[in-house]
Amino acid sequence: MKKSAFILVLSLFTGLFAADLNVYGAGGPAPAIRELAKLFQEKTGKEVNVVAGPTSVWQDRAKKDADLFFTGSSLMTNTFAGIFSDKIDTKNIKVLNIREAGILVRPNNPKKIRSFADILKEGISVLVVDGSGQHGLWEDMALKDAKVSNLEKLRKNIKVFAKNSGEAMQAWNNDKSIDAIIIWKHWENPQTKFVPAGKSNVIYRASEIVAAKDSKNKKLADEFIEFLGSKPAQKIWVEKGWIGK
Repeated sequence: MKKSAFILVLSLFTGLFAADLNVYGAGGPAPAIRELAKLFQEKTGKEVNVVAGPTSVWQDRAKKDADLFFTGSSLMTNTFAGIFSDKIDTKNIKVLNIREAGILVRPNNPKKIRSFADILKEGISVLVVDGSGQHGLWEDMALKDAKVSNLEKLRKNIKVFAKNSGEAMQAWNNDKSIDAIIIWKHWENPQTKFVPAGKSNVIYRASEIVAAKDSKNKKLADEFIEFLGSKPAQKIWVEKGWIGK
């Protein structure tokens, strides 16, 4: 390992051990959680270290020192409960804010996609995420109004199945032939435009959080959870593309 890389890794883990709270979770809610962690630190003087991304990257470390786990859906929370069975009590899970699933298109929307029905048309190339809190999301959206034909048409148009949102956005940037992504609203960026799916197809899922049973800072962890759901926190959730309470 090069010296500079070693120093970077060393500083990361040094900061991790020094934090008052170590918080691990999914990439989707991470921008909101990180921003709120900064505000909480300013308010309390307690350092909150947030580590997010694919579970495999931080799983081993979290088994040793996690104080809190946050997720992007109830399904993901249940998966975490299986992986970290000695640390998570499902009775203590707290539901945070919810997010809206819809469609991302190119900024100038060349295919004139206005609703979910438009991505079912012949010749539309669609990317879906089939993992990381979005298992079956595209199927749920297609069948929400109980029309089998919607799923049949969508399946014909799916070009890419991504494992997570990060992989989806990378594919979007690399393959300009993709016309639309089924994904969460908060992934909208300058290279995309968000199109609501419409009442007949929209699906919502929640971010959840739970304190580790063996946390050495349980009281502080509970205070952080309460802060995430507070009225002052709602402004940040909305700014990051989530729905306020």
